[in-house]
Amino acid sequence: MKEKIAVLLDNTLTIDRRSKLEIESLCSLDIEVHLFCMKEDGFPQEEIRNNLFIHRCFSSDIFLFRNKKILQIFIQKIGAFNFKILHCHDRIMLRLGTMICEKFPNTKLIYESHELFHEWPLHVSRTGFFIWFKSWIVRKLEIIQEKKDGKKIDYLITVNQSLANILSNYFQIKTPPIITRNIPRLEINIVKSYYIRENFSIPVSNKILVYIGAHLYRHTKRMEQAIEEIAPMKNISIVIITGKDSHSDWFRNWINENKWGNVFFHPLIPIDQITSVLSGCDVGIVSAWNKKDLSYWLALDNKIFSYIMAEIPILASAQPEYKKIVEGFGVGICVDPDIPGSYANGLKLILSQQENYLDFLQKAKKVLCWENEQIKLLELYQQIL
Repeated sequence: MKEKIAVLLDNTLTIDRRSKLEIESLCSLDIEVHLFCMKEDGFPQEEIRNNLFIHRCFSSDIFLFRNKKILQIFIQKIGAFNFKILHCHDRIMLRLGTMICEKFPNTKLIYESHELFHEWPLHVSRTGFFIWFKSWIVRKLEIIQEKKDGKKIDYLITVNQSLANILSNYFQIKTPPIITRNIPRLEINIVKSYYIRENFSIPVSNKILVYIGAHLYRHTKRMEQAIEEIAPMKNISIVIITGKDSHSDWFRNWINENKWGNVFFHPLIPIDQITSVLSGCDVGIVSAWNKKDLSYWLALDNKIFSYIMAEIPILASAQPEYKKIVEGFGVGICVDPDIPGSYANGLKLILSQQENYLDFLQKAKKVLCWENEQIKLLELYQQIL
């Protein structure tokens, strides 16, 4: 009889490339993989794909601060499977996984943390001191809960060495942390798409600077500065591919107020189209210049690897993990946003030598691909099982 393992995910598989790749890798083992994730319109609540069993059972209620009663519903449902491993993505799923392991103590608990939650900045969508203070209190309580749940972790997975060093000490993990970066599968023969240029009627004479990310937050990533410096440049168009929420709405309104007609917004695109769509752009930007909030300062965004796979050079802010990849592999320029004009100057430098990056990008993508990155994940599971 095959061992059963469960992956607990606080989103849908269709928008989470990292989780999708991990699950595909786990399904290559001789085990039964169960995914518990968010409900999604157009998809059945229960689905079987070979040895993958998908349970779309979570709703947005799981994100409520007072969610213990909601999580209790799933303890018996998930615990009844007698899983060997619970693989929990981020803090809400860690809370659920910890509650399950309290009732089923023989289960091994893996915590996969994609960031430093205890070092997140506080993003508040509405103004006012009361809203801010209430959000601040809730955040502090959530941090305390994550730290408490962290005592039950058997194995830790995270996205880079800087975070691994901090989280391993923060949670006092006794086993060595596993690092799997947010890297896509290798795509050698890219079918280049000019969809972005055609969709926004961007002239051939304009270079396209693209940003892709689920969220676009104010103040904490210096994206306002990047746009202010680059939008006035001649023959440059900026395309922002992001989700629609109150934060991105602010950027839309701000850009309209400044009458920057060369800045465009596009909804998030399907995982399997990302490389093709990005390849039709000229430069990818990634910025999280925020020394105060370590979760951003030490981040290693998946967009960096998406740009590399699409073979477009990168304009990045110069924090530690970005520099290791961008400068280490020679695939772009890292700039210091504390120097006025750094984004604009960095973009000009990239465009002046754009053809020189292609060879470095093609070499980097053969190293920075999921086929290589998955090895550490599979070794961990083989060790436990």
